[in-house]
Amino acid sequence: MIANFSLINTTKTTLGPASLCQYLISKGIEVNTLYVPKDNNELYNQNELSLIASEILDFDIIGFSSFTISEERTLQLMRHIKMQYPNKHLILGGPNVILDPERLLNEIGVDSVCIHEGEIPLENLVNKYLDGNYTDIDGLWFKKDGLIIKNPFQKPLQILDDIPFIYYKKNYKRLTANGFIKETNLAETPDNPCMPNNSIYVMASRGCQFSCSYCINHTINDINKKTNSKIIRKRSNRKLISELYDIIKNEPNINAVFFFDDDFLIRSEAELKGFECEYKNKINRPFYIFAHPNSTTKSKIDICYSAGLRSIEYGLQTVSSGILNKYERKDSSQMIIETLQYTKESGYNITISIDFITNSPFETDADILENINFILNLPGDFIVYVHNLHLFPGSKLRKQFDCGTGNENKEYQNNIIEGKVFNEYFSKLLMAMQGYHTDSEPDKFGSLTRKEIYYFIETKTISYLENLTMLNNKITLTDVAAHYV
Repeated sequence: MIANFSLINTTKTTLGPASLCQYLISKGIEVNTLYVPKDNNELYNQNELSLIASEILDFDIIGFSSFTISEERTLQLMRHIKMQYPNKHLILGGPNVILDPERLLNEIGVDSVCIHEGEIPLENLVNKYLDGNYTDIDGLWFKKDGLIIKNPFQKPLQILDDIPFIYYKKNYKRLTANGFIKETNLAETPDNPCMPNNSIYVMASRGCQFSCSYCINHTINDINKKTNSKIIRKRSNRKLISELYDIIKNEPNINAVFFFDDDFLIRSEAELKGFECEYKNKINRPFYIFAHPNSTTKSKIDICYSAGLRSIEYGLQTVSSGILNKYERKDSSQMIIETLQYTKESGYNITISIDFITNSPFETDADILENINFILNLPGDFIVYVHNLHLFPGSKLRKQFDCGTGNENKEYQNNIIEGKVFNEYFSKLLMAMQGYHTDSEPDKFGSLTRKEIYYFIETKTISYLENLTMLNNKITLTDVAAHYV
């Protein structure tokens, strides 16, 4: 006899919970999936807490999927449910848990945590729970009788084709002000002018070849080494395309595919050629990818453009050699330049986006100016996104930043929420450059002109406060400022 399982997703990101549902359903385990996101770090109101709690009455195990940004909201919900139903087993998973499992296991309402990928550990928990002997499951840590039980890592699934692609939105119930409803529109429609609407989101691979010090992949790659697992795991072209086709053939509102792989272009040219043939024949829709500049070649761009590639988002983050060393990243700025030049010369209609990270306690004004000057000299059409550096608790870079409070994550996140910015002047100048740059307006960068950018650089000392006020206003005028933090 297996336990009844309900999964609650408190964030707008659905891909991790989707995989768990897909895997468990394929093993004959029914999953009651609740989609209850809110914006950023917003908490639930009393009505929402009551509505969610009323949906899990008949379930033995309640899983919660969280990110750092939704951590307080998730813990608020877990405390509420534990108070109402103290005998239910509440398990927490997500990137923030993988980075810092013991801190979160010690929170009120948390009975166990998933310390890596959750498919196999959750299957084992659901199967063993009602027998009462379940605290020895690899991949899970438990809190029992005042003690923490730390089990070893579970080797994750090595063949992603073993997870059938049963599309997540067909199975979950979404929270509204009046209760839960079944989803009818399978397309994603993010409120962001720079992200494609009416897309289906897909993870065709897992893993990243890099181990940046601020990123969860640094920890995940360490875990993969300990479990003798592959760093990169990919779905086969045959399985990916056939299951994708089965989903979208009856969904005319899905007009594009967004591959959320860390680096879609990590594939070989031979793999991409196979993808091109299958994708054009069966899917034939535009698609969008994340990629690393150093995985990019002209041939890969040719192949993918022929298949339907229309957008690449690159995580450049910085061009400063000092900050690259701090983040344990390789310089990839030249490949960005070459890609922009090549797509322009080839007449390819590919939107290229470039991510930068700022608001960092490790940066100097000179580091940020390097990024600004790099952007000013880029060729062609592109979009600039600027993100705040988030020092996630448990990350390698987090451990190098000591606030001395014992609760560094909350203090650092409060700085972000309250609008406190490291190297505020030049960080905000970079933020005001977010958005579109086109050859038709070569001197326009986001909400600023080239002349304005030089003015702000040259007059920082003599007009600091006045300029800062103007920059704050300029940031509100950018195309993407409200969507990327």
